[in-house]
Amino acid sequence: MLSRVRHFTGHLTMILAQAFFVLLFFKLFIVDISVVDGQSMEPSLWDGDIYLVDRATLFARAPRRGEMVQLFDPEDPQKVLVKRVVGIPQDDLAFKRQAVFVRGKDGQEVEMEEPYLSPNEQTILPYGATTNYIIPNHHYFVLGDHRGYSHDSRQFGPVSRKDIIGLVRPLKR
Repeated sequence: MLSRVRHFTGHLTMILAQAFFVLLFFKLFIVDISVVDGQSMEPSLWDGDIYLVDRATLFARAPRRGEMVQLFDPEDPQKVLVKRVVGIPQDDLAFKRQAVFVRGKDGQEVEMEEPYLSPNEQTILPYGATTNYIIPNHHYFVLGDHRGYSHDSRQFGPVSRKDIIGLVRPLKR
């Protein structure tokens, strides 16, 4: 009888250990769940909203303009942020008239369409900040959707691809 109990306990321990490692693998490489902390992404995400962090997609491709990403804060790597990608590698960005412009290869500046912003939301730069950025290779310019309450690339500059954790997938309310 004691032998059967030991066998069952050993078998159960093995199953629990395997389940733990499968869950850990998913959390580290596939998908994670997180909660919004703050108002910098309103109205897209509200304080307390739950979202998925899709890590797997970015193994196959780079982040795209307009996508929300979770990243390590360049000024405090223990902290994570959620921001929107507005500039991708080699973009030539200009900030003027409280908006973001992208300069094409032909030199033409086109105002970015940002349908995720609240009406009348303005992109104001901090005093003395650079008004033009050419985004280096493997870097991204990220901004919060609630520009007046966001600490983002306007303060800390473009972020390295290695600091981007995954794509943010909001869960329906």
